[in-house]
Amino acid sequence: MMHSLSLSDVLAEHARSRPQVTAVVDGEVRLTYPELDTRVTRLASALAGLGVSAGDRVLWLGQNAHAVLELLLTCSRLGAIFCPANWRQSEDELRFIVGDLTPAVVIWEPSDTTRSLHADPGASRPAVWVQAGEDYEELVAGGSIRDFPEVADTEPTLALYTAAFDGRPNAALQSSAALIAHSASLLVVRQMEPGFTFLNNGPLFHVGTMMFCLATLQIGGTNVFTPAFDAEEVCRLIDAERVTQAFLFGQMIDAVVKANAGGKYDLSSLRFVSHSAEWDEMITVDDSPWCRSKMGGYGQTEVGGMLTFLGLAEG
Repeated sequence: MMHSLSLSDVLAEHARSRPQVTAVVDGEVRLTYPELDTRVTRLASALAGLGVSAGDRVLWLGQNAHAVLELLLTCSRLGAIFCPANWRQSEDELRFIVGDLTPAVVIWEPSDTTRSLHADPGASRPAVWVQAGEDYEELVAGGSIRDFPEVADTEPTLALYTAAFDGRPNAALQSSAALIAHSASLLVVRQMEPGFTFLNNGPLFHVGTMMFCLATLQIGGTNVFTPAFDAEEVCRLIDAERVTQAFLFGQMIDAVVKANAGGKYDLSSLRFVSHSAEWDEMITVDDSPWCRSKMGGYGQTEVGGMLTFLGLAEG
């Protein structure tokens, strides 16, 4: 039977049962599960102090970072809803999301687009904009350690914007129960075990990366973050962190092969789909149903995606 824990509860359980395991790696940041749990508690307290409560939305405007997972877990603890926006979108597209989501708090990384939104967010200006980096860290540090009311696992906690159905994008809402059930399916199809390390180099506003991030959390593994795909950095991180899985397809794999010409990096920890003779020599070719399928499948954001064919109709 599936348990009825929220994402926040899963984190708290790992903090109790896996105190020495590294939960996240992001540049110089390395956090064990207890350290991540403490930061999530402090951040939840700080956001509550800014007026965030059950059902409110928190928006991330930035590239990949450990703060994305941290904010999602924090919203799960508060009963709020977290949305990582597509940082590749235009200013007009992101302005629509700000107006449609009506977030209580926006955590933003400076860019030409986000600076413009911050300076003139429109009529639906959210209560607070907090800049990623020092301001965000001050927010976390200023929060207190305290208990929070239990949040049902059926409450929505993640919003991912989908393709437009009527000319405007829609935010698909996913509950902890849905995300955990999806992660459990992925654990089986990908044959994930404790010690699994995932490299978040694909966009976390996309289900393809987010689902592995959350499955890695579910199994008590390690999530490694890098802002965006860079072949050389991907090679370095796979070698340094002994990465098990990354978000890589087609031309991205070709770029990694090129960056690792001559075997500069040891990529043997990566258990991945077969691609080419050069690639197969660098990695450990995986024979799980996920990799045998070439990782194709049904990718609708509304249902988590990319598992329907793989889990139910292999071949």
